[in-house]
Amino acid sequence: MSDQDKPLSDDTRVIRIPEPRPMAHRFDPGTAPVSWDRPPAMDPHERRPYPAGGQTERPWYPPGPPPALVTYAAPAVPSSTVSVWALVLGIVGVFGGWCLFGLPNIAAIVLGHVGLSDTKDGRKSGRGMAITGLVTGYVMVLPAIILFFYMVIGAGMGAATPSPSPSF
Repeated sequence: MSDQDKPLSDDTRVIRIPEPRPMAHRFDPGTAPVSWDRPPAMDPHERRPYPAGGQTERPWYPPGPPPALVTYAAPAVPSSTVSVWALVLGIVGVFGGWCLFGLPNIAAIVLGHVGLSDTKDGRKSGRGMAITGLVTGYVMVLPAIILFFYMVIGAGMGAATPSPSPSF
C-alpha cells in the first residue's frame, strides 16, 4: 500500500484527481482573441508590398458612434393670466378672506369662471389653476360671508342696544 492510499484517519482516504486533458485551443493571455469583423492588428511601421493588379487595401476603421436622436419639443402653450389670478386670489381668500370680508373669494370665483372659459378651447393652459381658484373661492366664501354678517349685525345690535352706564 502506497502513502497516498493509506488512510489518514479511520474513514479518510486521499483521492487522486486526474490531470486535465489538453484542449485543442487554449487562450493565450498575451494575444487578443480572433475577431471575425476586423483584420488582425498590424505593425504600423511594417512595409508591405502592394497587392497584384494595382489594387490597394482599404484600411479598416472602427464604426463610429450611432446617429444622434433628434427630438422636437412641442411649442409652449401660454398660460392664462386670469387663471393665475384666480388661483392667487383663492389662496389669499383661504388665509385672509375672513379678514377681508370675502372679497378675494368672490374675485377668485369670478376670475375662475372667466379662466375656465379662457382655457376651454386649449389655446391657453391653466385650466387646473382656474379650477383651484374656483374651489378655494367657493369653499371659503360662505364662512367669510357668515362672518361678515355676524360682524355687521353684531355691530348694529351693539349700537342699537343701550348699555348701562357704569356707576362708581
